[in-house]
Amino acid sequence: NKYSYTFAGWADKNGKAVEFPLDVMKDMEIKATYKATTIIYTHKFLVPTKWTATLSATESSNVEYAEIIGEYGDMNKRPGVLPEFKDSDEKVDAELKKAYKITFDYWATSNGEKVTDFTMRGNGTFIAVFKAEPIKYNVTFYQSKNDITPWATQVGYGDTVVYGGETPEYPANDSVHYIFAGWMLGNSVETDELTGELGPIIADTRYVATYTEQAHT
Repeated sequence: NKYSYTFAGWADKNGKAVEFPLDVMKDMEIKATYKATTIIYTHKFLVPTKWTATLSATESSNVEYAEIIGEYGDMNKRPGVLPEFKDSDEKVDAELKKAYKITFDYWATSNGEKVTDFTMRGNGTFIAVFKAEPIKYNVTFYQSKNDITPWATQVGYGDTVVYGGETPEYPANDSVHYIFAGWMLGNSVETDELTGELGPIIADTRYVATYTEQAHT
């Protein structure tokens, strides 16, 4: 409804106000009159501040993001700026943002139904729903520091990785040859196995093969 009505007084059939007490000299038709007031409705928009292990926003953590008022029939009454997800626990939020790209998906009712029409027809409460896409990190394996054709793959945050390329080789010289001895990250040998698990990966990572030098026999 667009209007609310409140009693404004009495009037005769010609619309002239009638006040009481009234001296009645003849038959009269008296009608109640009402004043129309435009109803102002409110759309409230909530944003969750907690994330479950199954990556769905929990309703109990919702906080108000915006409140928009309007008259009945007003169209598209929703925020012009889309919300961003932020967990109320800063440490949890930081870990989430490393593992997932979290973006706004749509507004929903309290029972989870997607809302596309924001025409004012009454008071309403809408909850932001976010989607999470795993972030992939690049892991690159170099046979040497000068390798220009490394073997590379991508894994999610916190995952381990296993090398899937050919056995690394380093050029021999006249007196010695080299045998693969492990994968080095910075100055630390992470594993001496060719296909041992490496990680967990928490950023783009570069592994370089290390070798044991042996004299020719």
